[in-house]
Amino acid sequence: MADQDWEQLQTFLSAARTGSFTQAARALGISQPTVSRRIEELERAWGATLFIRHSRGLRLTDRGAQLLAGTSGIDEQIQEVYRRGRSDRSDPQGTVRLSVNEPMAAYALAGTFSRVVEKFPQLQLELVVDNSAADLSRREADVAIRMFAPTQGDLIGKKLGEVTMGFYVSKDYLSKRSACGASRGEKHRLIGMDIDPHWPKHLKNSGLSNSDFQLRTDSLLMHIRAAESGVGVAALHHQIGRQLGLVEVDLALPLPSYEVWLVRHEALRDDVCVRALCDELERGILAYLNEE
Repeated sequence: MADQDWEQLQTFLSAARTGSFTQAARALGISQPTVSRRIEELERAWGATLFIRHSRGLRLTDRGAQLLAGTSGIDEQIQEVYRRGRSDRSDPQGTVRLSVNEPMAAYALAGTFSRVVEKFPQLQLELVVDNSAADLSRREADVAIRMFAPTQGDLIGKKLGEVTMGFYVSKDYLSKRSACGASRGEKHRLIGMDIDPHWPKHLKNSGLSNSDFQLRTDSLLMHIRAAESGVGVAALHHQIGRQLGLVEVDLALPLPSYEVWLVRHEALRDDVCVRALCDELERGILAYLNEE
């Protein structure tokens, strides 16, 4: 297979798995126009349209689904060769892709990332910082920090502990509230989620509705920054609230706790790069969970 042909197939596989030319470009480290060009070339060579483009992304045509079924196995075999080659080396050299949500990346693991790149100069770390869960079975990432237990049989998971939450506000917010004579029973300005699929369940459990929240966004980093800036009350990890010098308030509302899992694909059990990263991630997360 010519290099050009393999590049086209790799691009096709990435686009099919991510459902987006933009996401495929990001995963492959190339430009979006390059992705479009390679797909067009592959469609000409295949003699068929492989994707239907629509406003929410891509959908495979029947011929596209046939090509995906025929090439996925080849790609898995090639990746396995790379994995075995990496696992034969004693020093971590290569790229590991990590999926982690915003609060954990920015507040629990920033120091860990610094130690990783200093300790393993030949290891390249790719971060997928997203509040949705990357599909490790489809190799959207090699390792993931998840707030729930893995269910797929080809994944290895290790529970590291639990994150508990509290409602936090800035001192400035409380000062202004006090200055304007807000009574103890007056409602706080609340910060919540927007279209997150788990949000309706949280609303139901709390007895609140969307109209009770003055700011709603699915960006958890914005929840943190908004609370820090005095916008209102946000539900945060206790560790983050304390790190930022925020004040915990009692709203008499239920808050969930979240298990923290370190997850990797079973095929990467002996990969030297993945092992090295997982060891550092475990140390970093345990230190974060034990912060007073």
